[in-house]
Amino acid sequence: IKRITDIISIQQSLLHQQQDERFAIKFALLDAQKTLKQIITGHKITVIIDLDSNAEYITAPRNQFMQIIINLLKNAAEAIMVKQKQSKGADSPPNTITINSRLTDNGTIIEVIDTGIGIEQSATEHLFKFGYTTKQNGNGFGLHFAAVFMQSIDGTITVSSLPENRGTIFSMTFPAKKGK
Repeated sequence: IKRITDIISIQQSLLHQQQDERFAIKFALLDAQKTLKQIITGHKITVIIDLDSNAEYITAPRNQFMQIIINLLKNAAEAIMVKQKQSKGADSPPNTITINSRLTDNGTIIEVIDTGIGIEQSATEHLFKFGYTTKQNGNGFGLHFAAVFMQSIDGTITVSSLPENRGTIFSMTFPAKKGK
């Protein structure tokens, strides 16, 4: 219980320390990828970064963005690892995590798409709830933190699972900042 209390306290303090800054999405993604290099390379996972030239920058608290993107990449890699273990050499799609961005009237959308095991449709409606996890050793804090953070900046985060266990798409919308 002490660990849970500590994590909640850290998350809440981070949300109150938000400082918007304009930063290049690509460099933040490359930093996140480096953090998870051992998992990604060790499981022969390819990360593809495909950013729209009109959506190369966002204005948001960079530290919180990094926490969220690292969590989403880690979850994607773990979903691919589960699929690798289940398929054991069977014909399956490449082990790929694709991150793309595009600019819309509402802001910048960043998607993290994996070719992992996917998420059961019944679980998608609970994923962002505090303490909910689909993983045996999960704690249910990462996606909850992502949802709380995105809501705090007037953004959104959604999830959809591709049919036939072909992966998952997490989509984050960072609102357009007026005058920036």
